Amino acid sequence: MRALNFFRKSTDRKATAKAGARRNGRVGAFLRLMRAYPRTGFAAAIALLAVCVGLGSIAAAQFGYIDLLKQESSRYVRQTLLDLGLSVRSVTVAGRAQTETTEILDALNVAVGDSILHADITAAQQRLAKLAWVKRATIIRKLPDTLHVEIEERRPIAIWQIDRRMVLVDQLGAPITEKDVPEYVHLPLVVGKGAAEAASDLLTMLSRERWLQRRVAAAIRIGGRRWDLRLQNGIDIRLPEADPQTAWRVLAAYEAREGLLGRDVEVVDLRLPDQVIVRLSEGRVRRIGPQGREARLSRNPMRRWS
Repeated sequence: MRALNFFRKSTDRKATAKAGARRNGRVGAFLRLMRAYPRTGFAAAIALLAVCVGLGSIAAAQFGYIDLLKQESSRYVRQTLLDLGLSVRSVTVAGRAQTETTEILDALNVAVGDSILHADITAAQQRLAKLAWVKRATIIRKLPDTLHVEIEERRPIAIWQIDRRMVLVDQLGAPITEKDVPEYVHLPLVVGKGAAEAASDLLTMLSRERWLQRRVAAAIRIGGRRWDLRLQNGIDIRLPEADPQTAWRVLAAYEAREGLLGRDVEVVDLRLPDQVIVRLSEGRVRRIGPQGREARLSRNPMRRWS
């Protein structure tokens, strides 16, 4: 995936000229100092210090000793690093699809010209991980002047309806956001307390009969233990708490053989292991035994899910 660059290198000629003048002034002063004290070794000490600061900073960045560097740093060290060109000039991002660029930059909390070695990478990664769509974030220093952000975003698998709210949820059932739900109306709808956490297993089960899964409009979690399915034509399917996979296969078999779900049916109850109980729209109940034979017709009403 192509990385995006959110900071452009400055084109302000005046600012560039001033920065260059400052650097040239320091370099000129440094050279004059060396000429003024050729025999005292002072110039050599200054030169050695500059080299040590530069090499030590690069080594710290490469080997992870940033915390130690920050503890020992001073205003002079910071400025020396900036003079060496170790300042933030650009930020590149890869893996972003839903996360707003402004959210990423706010989480980084860096500005153009900040010392790249003093940027708190750990804290920035923690802030990025708190963004709604971000599953994992890594920040890499690309010396001398670039911060590269790699993002892995969370993938929504369902829309969760709870307390009159619609929330996108991921594979683990964790809420992502309520803001972008209209863009994901094609996702399955799961309803009720505990539905989000159980959604992944349910969708895996339903996908084994994908042709039938496409007819499911919503899945309602009942008592945190089992599911009722509402089909697009309004029929309710009551799945058992134990072994719903087998019940789903049985329903698929009946539908393939008899076209059960295209008839004048209100409820198909699969909670009993050896029977399929069908409530017809006129209030009759049809009980089908394990061999597919009709067992009994009754006018006793069946309680609907709520």
